[in-house]
Amino acid sequence: MLLTETVRALNNDPTYLFFTVTSRCNAFCDFCWNWKNVLDAGKLHRPGDPILRPELSLAEIESITIKLPPMLVVNLFGGEPFVRDDLYEIMELFVKNCDTKYISIPTNAFLTEKVIDDVTRVTKAFPQTFFKIYISLDGPAIEHDKLRKVKDGYQKLINTTKALVELRKDRINLSLSCNINFNNRTQFYMKDFVQEVMNWKFFDSISVDLVRGELFDPSMLDTDQELYKEVQEIVKNYKLFSEQPFSPLHKAIEQKTAETIRKALKRPGERVFNCFAGKKILILSDTGEVSACEHMLEKVMGNVRNFDYDLIKLLESEDAKKIRQDIVDKKCNCRWECAINTSNIFDLRNYPDLLFKTATNMFLKKS
Repeated sequence: MLLTETVRALNNDPTYLFFTVTSRCNAFCDFCWNWKNVLDAGKLHRPGDPILRPELSLAEIESITIKLPPMLVVNLFGGEPFVRDDLYEIMELFVKNCDTKYISIPTNAFLTEKVIDDVTRVTKAFPQTFFKIYISLDGPAIEHDKLRKVKDGYQKLINTTKALVELRKDRINLSLSCNINFNNRTQFYMKDFVQEVMNWKFFDSISVDLVRGELFDPSMLDTDQELYKEVQEIVKNYKLFSEQPFSPLHKAIEQKTAETIRKALKRPGERVFNCFAGKKILILSDTGEVSACEHMLEKVMGNVRNFDYDLIKLLESEDAKKIRQDIVDKKCNCRWECAINTSNIFDLRNYPDLLFKTATNMFLKKS
């Protein structure tokens, strides 16, 4: 299994797909980088509301997965992924048709029954695939609900998290992580709040992501970077508590990413990692548009609907080749955590450090 995954990581095929399964969202966050599409799809979406964007149908997604190479990682995000009634079926297609080994889903965790039902079913049906649920958390109850614009959202999140913690006891292929957004409105309570979350002992890993992108509220980009570094120092000492076998490795990858971001903050304007966007990593939008990176959404490589749902054929287009070459030539630069994670996974030069960090995490977990 490890040899197969290593081959996937080091071959020339795209093997890491970020798929916006929907832009519909049952919240509306001021720090969301995807807010324009969320507005277009209908913010604060509720069950029964009309679908306003031409989302890829389940049949179209099936056509895409049939023509994909074997996938190492698929990240299903939004909007709020669990808003889609057919999210379980989407996961099923990726596992069955392209033998996906890792499926990650970031969620605001407000739809407790839907989340638990889908995760329970899929982890039982596909025990050889590893599922990682990222819980998005922004602060204490009052602040979290204010930022997300959802009444009682914090309590719903806690209910979902506790249910997933119980489920994880019987699912060795389920991992839980917590993503916390560091921005102008969360930074002032962040040190105490992060320590509180660490004390819960719920999560296999905790990451504090520095706000980025073209936001609905640009003032949230005004952050204290020294304070951010202090928070990162706190988080890196987080000890693993679950028995999930891949947790030490996942934490090692996130530790390496945090180190890279700290280096990038010291060297603004310079790319400090080997980027695989457009080569190993692709972004597929809910309407079929394909991009190389979160920061290059306006530079569309093409729409998969115009290439008979074949992503590999789309990558051979002139537009796609030009964008990929620009990335190789370092005509862009960012600190997108997911792109850096990709570098950690696909860049052989990182492997010695990742192995050392993984071994250290395993030792600390047992001590």
